[in-house]
Amino acid sequence: MCSLGLRKLQADTAGSVLVEYTVLMALVAVGASAAIYAIGVPLVARYQLMKMLIGLPLP
Repeated sequence: MCSLGLRKLQADTAGSVLVEYTVLMALVAVGASAAIYAIGVPLVARYQLMKMLIGLPLP
């Protein structure tokens, strides 16, 4: 009887799948955040440069 309960417990993988998807989504979120930060910082610097150039008085 004990081996039947052990087999049922080994066959139940719903919890491990949930943990796997949670870890995967966390990794995707961290990667996306890093990509947005890597693209955003130079983009803000370029915006500030263009804003300064447009604001310069023309001779």
